Amino acid sequence: MLKIEGDGAKVVAEWRKLFDDGDDALKLASRAMAEEMLGLTVERFRIESDPYGRRWKPKQRPDGRKTLSGKTSRLKNGWHIVRCDGSGWMIAPSVGYAVFHQDGTRRMVRRMMVPNAAMPRAYQKALQEAAVDALKVSFTPTKQRSATGGGSLIPQSLSRRFSIRAIARRMVSAVRQAGSGGG
Repeated sequence: MLKIEGDGAKVVAEWRKLFDDGDDALKLASRAMAEEMLGLTVERFRIESDPYGRRWKPKQRPDGRKTLSGKTSRLKNGWHIVRCDGSGWMIAPSVGYAVFHQDGTRRMVRRMMVPNAAMPRAYQKALQEAAVDALKVSFTPTKQRSATGGGSLIPQSLSRRFSIRAIARRMVSAVRQAGSGGG
């Protein structure tokens, strides 16, 4: 008699082996995304425009420096990673007055440095690629990575259900502005 049998225990063992270091993979992806967001924020200051491509209004009193660059450049240079672990990441400026520039006030023109509500496509793509690259490092064997530049630790039996890009997309969809109440 011909028999075909499924080995669920083997799949479960493969999953356990795959995700033994899952928290480390998420930490690495979170770090990559936080660093990418820092880079995107620094870029806002360089090109003097918001994340949606709108140019910042020029200074009322030109002084030869770029917009939002005062005598100390603390606002521009103070962005840093506040938290970065397996459950996510957060960046923030080192100065409290950044929110007034981000959201604007009755007396201060709004000059967004980070996205408020809807994440721009360029940001989504950059953050997703950063996460994908980090996750690929976690799920690619060291020998295979250096020898062929490819391959995966993900067993063939799991590859249809497991997608590094899908995980990265989910991580990007969870990015939001925290704290200032912007929108």
